Amino acid sequence: NRGVFFSASPVRWPLEEGYRHIDTAEAYQNEAEIGRAIRDSGIPREQLFVATKAASTPLGMAEPGMTQQIFAQQLQQLQLEYVDVYMVHSPGEGGARLQQVWQQMEALVDMGRVRALGVSNANVEDMEFIWNFARIRPVYLQVIFKAYKPGEQLMTDKNLLQWCRDHNIQVVGYSIINSWPHMLPPMEDPFVVPIAKRVGRTPSQVLHRWALQHGVAVIPKSERRQRIAENSKLLDFELSEEDMATIDGLATLSESTRSLKKPIWYPDVFGIGGGSPTSAPPARYDKVGSGECNKDADVPADIFTLGGGGHLHQRCMDACSRQETCSFVTYFEASGYCHMYRTCEQLQDPHDGAIVFRKM
Repeated sequence: NRGVFFSASPVRWPLEEGYRHIDTAEAYQNEAEIGRAIRDSGIPREQLFVATKAASTPLGMAEPGMTQQIFAQQLQQLQLEYVDVYMVHSPGEGGARLQQVWQQMEALVDMGRVRALGVSNANVEDMEFIWNFARIRPVYLQVIFKAYKPGEQLMTDKNLLQWCRDHNIQVVGYSIINSWPHMLPPMEDPFVVPIAKRVGRTPSQVLHRWALQHGVAVIPKSERRQRIAENSKLLDFELSEEDMATIDGLATLSESTRSLKKPIWYPDVFGIGGGSPTSAPPARYDKVGSGECNKDADVPADIFTLGGGGHLHQRCMDACSRQETCSFVTYFEASGYCHMYRTCEQLQDPHDGAIVFRKM
């Protein structure tokens, strides 16, 4: 479990539910509570996987030479003889400081206090820098990994997940269901909710399962026992290729502009780049005419809108194609808004360049 907890319960409960991967950090200020929960659980140490992080030295709040002393304090609070992974919480400014901190961490591996080294919140450039100087290279990368941000807070043109696969580094994703920095919480996304209903799972379970099927380990965070139990039930169902592609496409919906599809290395599921969608079911649309369906009288589809404007015409058609309850699309050419309906009995006067299309 991840996050700052001020009692041992949110750590004890996951252990009782079968969780064995515990994630913490110097900066979370909860290692003493986690240590007590581990001690009181009675679970043998070899059955646990404990990962923690260094923050003060890579981020410039302490000198690199303090790394081993700070780690000794962390280990004491955890009441452990070793941790399975020790990470830099962030590469910080990189350069000589990061290299010096990494060398201190390598010494901890030599002493048997750390089993393996890792990095958190890094991009491909950061990873390549460490890879080129490290004597003991990282095997573990912890990053944001949600449908809108698969691997990086600020998406770049380099595929971080593929880079890690090529270098045999395990990616671990956090904030799978966290809404920050977006307005729309992933668990309320109009593409995710119908998938969850169809497979009989919660949106949280669907999103965590999506990450797992990409080979990304997950570390759910919750202080509620019910949610902790819910997030443990991810291994007895599977998402279809179409469901995976739909969730994959959310990153392009989130990051793209009207003129540029981003990330450039992600499949163009919704045809944002102007070409054909990579996995949308085939459908043909006829233009009904200028105007718009009546929001007060006509029946909306299960997913009524994509949220906000700026959407390309093809994206709205693809969204309608993906739901059986959609038969009509009102597309507003001036603003890029679109509304989806089951019925459209009589067109209203158009505004904002509104045109109605019927799915054939």
